[in-house]
Amino acid sequence: MSYLGALGKLLHGSGFEEIVTEARLCAHGSMDRVMGGKNYNRAMRVHVAVLEALERLLFAKFEQDRYSKLSKDLMTFMTMKELTNEMSSSIAKKILQSGVYAELFSQYEAFKENVR
Repeated sequence: MSYLGALGKLLHGSGFEEIVTEARLCAHGSMDRVMGGKNYNRAMRVHVAVLEALERLLFAKFEQDRYSKLSKDLMTFMTMKELTNEMSSSIAKKILQSGVYAELFSQYEAFKENVR
């Protein structure tokens, strides 16, 4: 709870509260308790949802940048699209064993570092 409170202090005034209330993840009246870390379950749900949204936006930008290069990455993304469209353990196992995922993950991590 203290970690969530510290995170709330760090995010105070950044627009985080407005984004959360506009997205209807949390009511305006509950934001003080979420930002203070007092309501642990709600705070975790809010922070995880916002983190996932930011990761999706960041990955979409990464994908857009990589598609523009149109090299061997095209096959990598086609394989990853197959996984997202048709999630099954056999497809996931095939991708993890082929090394495509490891290559994509390392490129994505480098992209995230560059963004930071």
